[in-house]
Amino acid sequence: MMPVTTASAATLCLLLVTGNLACARPPDVAEAQRSEPSRTPATAVAVSAVAPVPVQPRSSRAGQLVFADRVWRVEESNTVAKYTTYIFLADRTLIVDSWKGIPGIGKWEFEEGKLALIEEGIRYPAAILELKDDRFRLRIDGPGEPVRLDLRENRPE
Repeated sequence: MMPVTTASAATLCLLLVTGNLACARPPDVAEAQRSEPSRTPATAVAVSAVAPVPVQPRSSRAGQLVFADRVWRVEESNTVAKYTTYIFLADRTLIVDSWKGIPGIGKWEFEEGKLALIEEGIRYPAAILELKDDRFRLRIDGPGEPVRLDLRENRPE
């Protein structure tokens, strides 16, 4: 039996609570490895020359942003492995999980219409490029190349 870490137990509990456990088929690891770009960390990014059109996430209920408390799966990215999941909890906790390793736990902020992701105490500005019911596109800025994420809601198939 494999040991359970605090981070993996927290992720499992979160998935059970949100009802998203086993909602999507596990990725074909060989296919994911073939399609995986460089191993740049999810938040290792740079400032882009193209300014995005700001998208304002609407509140779905009592001040909660529509992308919060949902499980999002990477469909396409220039640096992040396909099938990586992003969970933006309403308490501003960010969980990033991949089939490749231990889940990462950080924070996120949305203040004055601007999103930021915080990993290991470092704040990375993020632009919401598109936000629809089942699609969430982001550009995360920091050192290096901007990280572009095309996320889809992780729904049962």
